[in-house]
Amino acid sequence: HDIRPSQIARGRRAFQNLYGMGSGNAVRFYEKYEEMLADPNIEAIVIATPLWTHAKLTIAALDAGKHVFCEKLMAHNITDAKAMIRKADQADRLL
Repeated sequence: HDIRPSQIARGRRAFQNLYGMGSGNAVRFYEKYEEMLADPNIEAIVIATPLWTHAKLTIAALDAGKHVFCEKLMAHNITDAKAMIRKADQADRLL
């Protein structure tokens, strides 16, 4: 998921460079992150967004049953970090 069309095009090109012509079109992109979280084929999510969004997106992904790899800094503050950890424990998912 990315809100910038230029990044979506860049991702398609990178995939195509690695795996051949036409393969970039096989990559799915989602207009809204909620659509991505609803996809049962996705097992894990990488959170690489502005720091202030990490807790919200991580908790949403864990609620959707996804494992989460969150870039560092993990959270904006210790309260958010602890909420993320508690949710991962409750969901029995890796964070």
